[in-house]
Amino acid sequence: MANKNKSLCIPDCKKGKKEENKIRCCICARWFHPACLKLTEEEAEGIWPCFTCRQLPSKVDNLQQSMNQLMEMTKTILGKISDQSPVLNTIESMKHEITGISQGILSKTDLPDNLCQTIDCVKKEIQERNNCQSSS
Repeated sequence: MANKNKSLCIPDCKKGKKEENKIRCCICARWFHPACLKLTEEEAEGIWPCFTCRQLPSKVDNLQQSMNQLMEMTKTILGKISDQSPVLNTIESMKHEITGISQGILSKTDLPDNLCQTIDCVKKEIQERNNCQSSS
């Protein structure tokens, strides 16, 4: 079973803290036993990044590529939204005009006089027909 003690070089470290022969990662500064990592003396000399830290550049590259793709998708979406702006403005304008016309018909304030008279005549005619039908 793997030892979860962070002070050991790797989870399966057999050497423990007492082993003096250690190498230090030049990036994360963790200490490792060359024997636990199966490193030769030549591999353990000089500046040495551990296996986890060696993967950092590729992880950063992958993250950068993902961020670039996300930025391109965001630009595309924003471009499509801004392209729709004139359409949305036209729809809003038409909605406003329709609302104004319907309110004008209901209030008869914005209609020409002859149309108001025609509407009144039609209403009167409908009322008279309804009255005639009720009394029959």
